[in-house]
Amino acid sequence: DTPPWSLSTEDHLDSFCARTAAELIRAHPTQIPLYLQVNFPGPHKPFDPTSEFLPDPDDPAMPLPIPGPPEPPHSPLSELYQAIKLEPWAEPEARALRAAYYGKVALIDRGIGLVLDAMRGAGLYDDAWIVVHSDHGELLADHGMTGKVLVYEGAIRVPLLIKPPGGLALPWVDRGQVDGMDVTATLLAMGGLDPTGLGDRDLTARVLGGSLGPAAHQDKPVMFENLGHVGLRADDLKLGWDLELGRPVELFELSTDPQELHNRIDDPSLASSREALVETLRELRPLPVDRAR
Repeated sequence: DTPPWSLSTEDHLDSFCARTAAELIRAHPTQIPLYLQVNFPGPHKPFDPTSEFLPDPDDPAMPLPIPGPPEPPHSPLSELYQAIKLEPWAEPEARALRAAYYGKVALIDRGIGLVLDAMRGAGLYDDAWIVVHSDHGELLADHGMTGKVLVYEGAIRVPLLIKPPGGLALPWVDRGQVDGMDVTATLLAMGGLDPTGLGDRDLTARVLGGSLGPAAHQDKPVMFENLGHVGLRADDLKLGWDLELGRPVELFELSTDPQELHNRIDDPSLASSREALVETLRELRPLPVDRAR
């Protein structure tokens, strides 16, 4: 229900951030190393792009949300979030929500372009590492909810784009799974610092090696934690563990259920996979002993 930004595109907060970053770049002495982190407030709420960037919510290409919450059983975190956030999103309202969000993303894309143009004008672009990243996604009415707390793909899958120095780089898509700690280690390595304790997470060699490099597309289990819910994503399986209950409570098989509608934690055909994921999770994080189910 947020209306479009009532002022001009230039007066939007995201545009201010881009413009300020561009001014800093143009004023920076080229002989001094530069680390610049540009934190756009969007596409966080409110979803208030200017009318210039607001797409047509009735566009047939607009992807609709994943329907309803998954079938039971539900994790304690999912039950809690459903009690707070679950709404019967009608299609027109869901379309309007998503159009506003995508409009905010488009506005930020424009801001990123302004920053990159300033780098080119200052002669910094070719020599720079550039990283575009986000800390979380947005459910956008998937499963009838909004926000970021749950561990569905819409909330935890985020963009990571890395441009290495050296002029033109051939674009390629790495299909391997990485996480935010890898980004931290990579930023340290880009600056010539030792990512102590994170050395195996540095992605710089992987980026420079290209799509045929020895490190390309390497996958690994990724752990995430929120409000007493610990998750593990490995290959096409996602496990959820509840710390208070002391046992696994969610298991989604993404290859056959990409919309995460069927919690298969009690499915006997996946028992061995579930136990293997639990062991992997224990290697990454201390967990309490399973309590009686």
